[in-house]
Amino acid sequence: MNVWKHPGTVCTRIDRSIKRWLESNVKVGHAGTLDPFAEGVLPVAFGCATRLIPFILRFPKTYRFTCVWGTATDTQDPTGVVIGESSVRPTYEAVEKVLPSFIGSSLQKPSLYSAVKVNGTPAYALARKGCTFDLPSKLITIHSLSLLTLCSDYDGKSIEIEMSCASGTYVRAFARDLAENLGTLAYVSKLVRTSVGPFSQETAIGVDELTQKCYHEALNWVCPIIYGLEFPVIDVNQAQKTQLWNGLPLSLNLPFFSDFWICKYQEKMICLAKEKAGSLVPYRCFVDM
Repeated sequence: MNVWKHPGTVCTRIDRSIKRWLESNVKVGHAGTLDPFAEGVLPVAFGCATRLIPFILRFPKTYRFTCVWGTATDTQDPTGVVIGESSVRPTYEAVEKVLPSFIGSSLQKPSLYSAVKVNGTPAYALARKGCTFDLPSKLITIHSLSLLTLCSDYDGKSIEIEMSCASGTYVRAFARDLAENLGTLAYVSKLVRTSVGPFSQETAIGVDELTQKCYHEALNWVCPIIYGLEFPVIDVNQAQKTQLWNGLPLSLNLPFFSDFWICKYQEKMICLAKEKAGSLVPYRCFVDM
């Protein structure tokens, strides 16, 4: 489901609301955590679709956010404690000039108040407890950056930016690095995720609105299990379906190589298989569909 997360809401609370609404023990999970102060697109999977969350996490994302110049907080957002001040306010032209240097692949150190796991525990949980730890830099990719604030509207205090990026890119860390490049400090005062792959703001629904609907009415917001997966599809017969479900590799004369194949039986996805030495090895089976 393409759910719209509102500011002040925790993502796991949305999962629990949908689980209660489904009135069953079905598994529910979201793909890509948003900070409590942020809002935006939150893909939520339920049932056997939760097995595909790792693939949804790989989808590119688009954000709109506001950088406030001259102040740094420990969380790099408005919920944190101020830890630094600067009198430097970059010009519009300076911001415009430096943005292209961030496009492409580079190393980024995530915020200590991020969802990055440290020995299985989210970094933000450790940071809130006052634990001392360090997060290694990770490779990120930014596809595009553009200024949403017009030059004529720029007051020198804050600026709105749109970013399209690969999974794993942290907006708050980007704002920190951008400010450092401009010789000042900054934090993100507003953050909106407008898309996650094919899931967009235009087609999202709030969890309160969703859970007030009956299940059949809500089907309008339920996406197919293969939604957004850009893997080739191959049809299998009943014997081949059983072979995959039993965890056995399937030898086929595949027309080309692909890391993964979507295996269908009678128009339904029954397996996501990994190609290995010309055979399809079951990776995720969907026997409960």
